[in-house]
Amino acid sequence: MTSTKSVYKQFKVLKTFYSFFAPASLTLTVVCWAVIYFSGLAAFGLLFWLKVLTLGLIYFFVNEDISRHFYYFQNLGYSRKQLWAWSLGFDFGLFIIGYLIILWIG
Repeated sequence: MTSTKSVYKQFKVLKTFYSFFAPASLTLTVVCWAVIYFSGLAAFGLLFWLKVLTLGLIYFFVNEDISRHFYYFQNLGYSRKQLWAWSLGFDFGLFIIGYLIILWIG
């Protein structure tokens, strides 16, 4: 059974990794939400693929840029795949949740 303390530590490690690219990704997410809200749901398809493409570019550039930082995370027991899966999954999930909230509002 996982203790609350270890869940908190895992959250801190994932948050630290996500912070490497969070400003760029969250800015794009908020801009996409604004475009969907003001221009309607027809823009969702284009913005969905823009978000997917941007996440791919973030993966490519950040993976190379912070390659020496991965040793820190590996020493804590996290592989690159785990870090990227959790971070990109969280970011894309946030995008979808925002979209669903916009659907509910409008």
